[in-house]
Amino acid sequence: MNTDWFKEAQYGLFVHYMSELQNLTPFNPKEFDRGLHQDQVTDWNTCVNAFNVNLFAEQASQAGAAYVMFTLGQCSGYFCAPNSIYDAYTGHAAGEKCSERDLILDLHEALEAKGIKLMLYLIAHSPYGDQEASVALGSPELAANGYHYLPTPVFRDRWSEVIKEWSDRYGSKIVGWWFDGYYSDLYYNDVYCMTLSKAAKSGNSDSIVAFNPGLVIVKATIADDYTAGEQAVMELFPEDRWVDGIQWHCLTFLGDFWAYTNNKLPDEEVVQYVKNCTDKQGVVTLDVGVYRDGSISPEQMGFLKNLKEAIRG
Repeated sequence: MNTDWFKEAQYGLFVHYMSELQNLTPFNPKEFDRGLHQDQVTDWNTCVNAFNVNLFAEQASQAGAAYVMFTLGQCSGYFCAPNSIYDAYTGHAAGEKCSERDLILDLHEALEAKGIKLMLYLIAHSPYGDQEASVALGSPELAANGYHYLPTPVFRDRWSEVIKEWSDRYGSKIVGWWFDGYYSDLYYNDVYCMTLSKAAKSGNSDSIVAFNPGLVIVKATIADDYTAGEQAVMELFPEDRWVDGIQWHCLTFLGDFWAYTNNKLPDEEVVQYVKNCTDKQGVVTLDVGVYRDGSISPEQMGFLKNLKEAIRG
């Protein structure tokens, strides 16, 4: 199974690295202010250049992370790696929304030196914070919830081209993808998810893919290799490794919410949750607060070192 390594990994870290968090780009900034910007608001390239991959990799190693899920970008339309196809469709200049630095390549090199694998987070819908880009990519109408532009066949095919450029560039450096926002059967279907999955696996056919349908741990699509498993609480446990034939996996946060820097629960509760899941061959990904310079929250690092001792021995 291509998820065997994932099961053996037991746990890893999730990083929300986004312009609206580490740079407070004016995309609903009050909602996203966690202090991760370190009192700096600059152009996007300056922000991406400030991320110290060696510092982050060292701390991820101290945390015992076997892998890291890292955001290429989310809804604002800013991405931390170049993409010529995205620029061509949207009309953005190179380096305007897709950073000049390929942070993903630099991050992989630093993580690989520590024996840590790299997975990528991306949205399954359009970057609706950039309305012009969403329309240019083929999503001209807002969904009923007012957020996600409708994933039309045109958008599906163009977005897949964008994904494929990244996948082909990274090849086996990327071992998995986590697609967010796959929320409604009204808008999505098997053709849609398989088209995106094919693009994501273009550079590495062994990479694993999950599509997030919301706060459940289920097989959401025929394309899923593991459960996206988004959870706001640490209460669901695996009965065994499998959910409808795919790897059981949970993604949750250590802080009060995504990308917060505190520990909302006592260390022993979280350690026990992770241990209960991994004892049944489940996998747990823990979201942590990561600052602009690439450092992990000191409070959370204290817990993660305890977790490493408990799980890794």
